[in-house]
Parts: sequence; structure tokens; C-alpha cells
Amino acid sequence: MSLRETMNKNKNISVIATVVVILVALWFIWYQIKGESIPTAPPQMAYYTTDEGKTFFAEDQMHETPFKQNGADAVRAWRYTCGDAKDLKLGYLERYTPEFLKQVAQAKAANTPMDPMIIVEQGDSIYEVKKPGQARWVKKDSAAGQAVIKPSCNNAVWQTPPSGTKPGDKLS
Repeated sequence: MSLRETMNKNKNISVIATVVVILVALWFIWYQIKGESIPTAPPQMAYYTTDEGKTFFAEDQMHETPFKQNGADAVRAWRYTCGDAKDLKLGYLERYTPEFLKQVAQAKAANTPMDPMIIVEQGDSIYEVKKPGQARWVKKDSAAGQAVIKPSCNNAVWQTPPSGTKPGDKLS
């Protein structure tokens, strides 16, 4: 017996199956267009510095860098441990490239939100990095950039500020 003959003989089952397929399709469409809800969790904190890593403070990890903090340029400070959680080392400093900051400024000027997928798609090419005390920033996705971000130990664990840290908190 063919599918067509079965459907003709069992019209009730055919109607139910059709309604289920339509409902699933409508749910899928609704789910795709409903948009993301506003997160209720606090922002994830990261280390930042304005003085080449002599001092640190916390800020949302999604903050655009560099940004002004007490009149100085703040950049992200990547800190790690080598097995001993008490011995935090400063690995490198990071900021957005001028080219990426132009894209951000254009999005703001057009009053359109920056698509977070742009950051994912562009990967490390939107960042510049340097070791503390060095004058020159290099592209993170370059060979020189990869050398900058390499920690001094093989068992490095990149760290975030302690739980409960709030934006602007001074950190050691």
C-alpha cells in the first residue's frame, strides 16, 4: 500500500500529522525571530590596567579597549598562573585595532548595534597585543603576536578576577 493510499484511508491521522508539522514549523519560526532576552547574570569581569600592569582594576570583559579610566588609556591585562594560584603573572596587554574601532564607531554613528558575530568572524585579527613595557603593539594573529601571548610555562591557566568582583574594583 502506498503512502497516498494510506493517507486516503486514514484521513484523521493525516490531518493530525499535518497539524503537528504546521505547529512545529510555527514554533521554529517564532523561536528564530523572538530575539534574545536580556541577560540577568552580572557581566564577566576581566583585568585591565592603565600603567603597563603596575596596577589592575576590574571591568566587564566586553569593554572596548582602549578606553579612558581616570584620564589614562586602559587596556585589557591577561594574567595567568603556572600551577600556583597565588602567583599571578602578567602575560600580555591587549586592545582593539584602530581599524576595528572605526567599525565600532561607524555602527554607533548609524545608531545600529554592533553584531557580536563580527567579533567571532574576525577572530584575533581585531586585536593588538604587546608585552608590558614594550612600545610597539603587534597584531595578535601575526607570528609576532603569537609569540607575545605565549605564557612562560606549559601549564598556564588564564585567570579572571575573583568571584564577586565589581566593575572599577582595584585588584592586586
